[in-house]
Order: sequence, then C-alpha cells, then structure tokens
Amino acid sequence: MSNVETTVGEPKGAAIAKPESRPWLWVSVALPLVVLVFGWWKPWTPAPSVAWSDLLATIEPGTFLMGSPGSEADRSDDEGPQTRVTISKSFSMGKYEVTQRQYETVMRTNPSSFKGEASLPVENVSWVEATNFCARLTEKERQAGRLPAGYVYRLPTEAEWEYACRARTTSRFSYGDDTQYDKLGRYAWCFRNGGGQTHPVGTKSPNRWGLYDMHGNVWEWCMDWYGGYPGGSVTDPTGADHGLVPRAPGWQLGRLPAHPPVGSPGRQPSGLP
Repeated sequence: MSNVETTVGEPKGAAIAKPESRPWLWVSVALPLVVLVFGWWKPWTPAPSVAWSDLLATIEPGTFLMGSPGSEADRSDDEGPQTRVTISKSFSMGKYEVTQRQYETVMRTNPSSFKGEASLPVENVSWVEATNFCARLTEKERQAGRLPAGYVYRLPTEAEWEYACRARTTSRFSYGDDTQYDKLGRYAWCFRNGGGQTHPVGTKSPNRWGLYDMHGNVWEWCMDWYGGYPGGSVTDPTGADHGLVPRAPGWQLGRLPAHPPVGSPGRQPSGLP
C-alpha cells in the first residue's frame, strides 16, 4: 500500500482491547485519537473531560490482502509478500491522532517539537512512552468508571492498522490508486503541502471508515516488531519477534485502537515521489 511521507514523526491512535494470553500485546497507545465523525472536516480538540471511549470508531472484523503487489508504483521492498489476513474480532480505533492537549492531560508533559495549537498531534514520543501513555490512560479511565472490565487502551498491531487504513479497499491509497498523487493533498499532510511541520488533526478528509490522517501528518506506532510478511493466509497476526513498526510516515506518534468485550481488534504505507 502506498505510504505518504508526512511531516511529523510520532504514532497515532488509541485502542481498547481485551487482554489475551500475552498481556503486553494489549497495552495500546497511539497519538492520534478517535473522534466521532460529525460530517465536516474541521479540527476537533476534545476537552479533557470528554471520555476517550466516546472518541473511538468501531472496526468490524473481515479479511484483506496485506502488503502490496510487486508491480505497484513507488512500492517499498518490505511490503511483501502479500498476505491474506483475517481480523477475527471487532475493535475500536481512534478517529484522530492523539493531540498534544490529550497527551499532556494524561502524561503531564509535552515532548513535541512543533507546538502552538493544542490540536496538533503529539510527536517525539518513543514506543515505550507510547505504551506507557496507553497504560496510564487505561488506569485513569478505569478509575473514572469509563472503561469496562477487561478493556485496555493499547497500540494496534500492524495488521489491524493496515486493515483500518485500507477500509476494505484494494488500491494504493484508501481513496484510490492516484498514481500521480493528484488527490493526495485532500487526504494527507505530506512533504508536498506540509511545510515541514505537523498540522492540526482532522483537517483533511477521512477514509471511508471515518479515520483521519491515516496517510500523513505523523508516523504512528504499532505494537508489532518489524519483520517480513509471512505470505499465505493468517488470522490475527501479531508480527515478527523483533523490531518496531511505525505506520503512516510523518513525525511520530499515533492513534488509539480499542476492543469491545466480545471482540478483539491497526498501518504501513510506501513512499511518495
């Protein structure tokens, strides 16, 4: 799948997931938050008092082809072999990247290089800091009585991220192949229009599942280690056993995914010219 060189470098997203046999897998943090789609694309910055669970989009289970064909333009070598992946349970994903206001509310610090607006995505966050953010957010929401038993905020797996990014499409981008990148500016802040800095979350059009900035603005951390795709068919893959996987090129941080009690729950693009 084509990736966009964004202007920022931190993860996006937050998720609530039901712990399984490997608890660490369910600690999730992404620095783009999910927000309900209201029908327009204006920046939205939730007040600290808003329940994080109200800012998540439900992603239904399904099967998709992860990675990209060898013939795809501007494809990276690590985008294959294409693998048929089944996401067996539903999960919730943050519609927006986590903002600096949201991160500071939880962590009492703001490591971002680009500041000025509270609705800017948080960046300059390591994978460890991202998972710590998820853990602390989980604790705060539990104490406030807003997080059901068995749920946690955590980072999405790479498979979950790409599944959510594609939104049941098979094209280079979630909005089409766009071989000349003529429409990219409608959906992503990248090196062509970003001006070398991050931008307020939710100011570009979302994909068909209501997720914003999946193709740009900041990189988003995934839970997986970095590694090659297995090929064939797999169900709910958790990636390699070493290396880290950031998605949606940019500065950095992410969005949060979440899983419902009865379900379980993700993204990597290729380069731009």
